[in-house]
Parts: sequence; structure tokens; C-alpha cells
Amino acid sequence: MASITLLNEGDVEEEIFFKSGQRYDFVIKDGDQEVWRWSEGKMFTMATGTVTLEPGEKISYVERLASDNLSTGEYKLVGIVTGSPEYRESRVVLFRNK
Repeated sequence: MASITLLNEGDVEEEIFFKSGQRYDFVIKDGDQEVWRWSEGKMFTMATGTVTLEPGEKISYVERLASDNLSTGEYKLVGIVTGSPEYRESRVVLFRNK
């Protein structure tokens, strides 16, 4: 499982504008090469939307990773909130082949 969380640490509300129904994405990279993307092949509504975070409020997006086809090794996992402004966070993760 992977998650990305936004926390409004400021004193005023923050708005994130989305151009479609997609709110987040997760990408697995082997070096600079993308080897898996959660949104690949998915369709999202064309409806725009806005998420407002009050001071101290947070929002999280969680998804199961499709890592079964990956060899054992270190990969970069990138979590993306696809709004405007866009937020990205990445971590090096170790996948172990079962």
C-alpha cells in the first residue's frame, strides 16, 4: 500500500483545483525509467473540482501497488496530487519478489 497526505500547516484555507476527476497518482520508477503507473489505462470524469483544506486539515489518498511483476530491488515510489498546484513526494522503497 502507498499513501500521499497533504496537511495544511498554514493559518488560512488552501484550495487545490483539479482539471478532472483524478485526484492522485502513484508511479514506480527504476532509475529514471517508469515501470508502473496507477492511472495507466484508467478513465476519469471530465468534471473539474476543488478541494479546500482548512488550517490543520489533511487529506490522504491510499492505493494498492501492483508490484507483483517487479524484480527484487530498490525503486523510487512517487506520490502525486494531480491538482493545481501539483504536489509530489518520492521515497526509495524495496520490493522483495515473493
